Amino acid sequence: MEIAKLLQNVDPSTSPAQFLAWVAETEFQKKETYFLFTGNVGYQQFCQSLEYLQTEATLALKDLETAALVFVAQTIDGDYLFSSPSSTLVIPTSLQKKDCESFEKTIVPFLL
Repeated sequence: MEIAKLLQNVDPSTSPAQFLAWVAETEFQKKETYFLFTGNVGYQQFCQSLEYLQTEATLALKDLETAALVFVAQTIDGDYLFSSPSSTLVIPTSLQKKDCESFEKTIVPFLL
């Protein structure tokens, strides 16, 4: 199903935490198959990958914590989505800093 149709009634200014609560309360995950909303399990896997692949060129967990970013989802391609109340960050599976993409959109407008 088209993601825009699924998100049509969600307030664009919804915070990452509110969005994740909405995902948990609805059937969004069953209908949207490109994003995997794995919650704490996905975040722990991300942290393990960061630890295992840590180099000067990769992100560090402190980089994300200082930016107040919240883990939202992982794509089926393996990229990670983090969001704050004002922006969304896409982190590639390589975890390379230079390949991260930042968008000045909250999570709902980003997904649209």
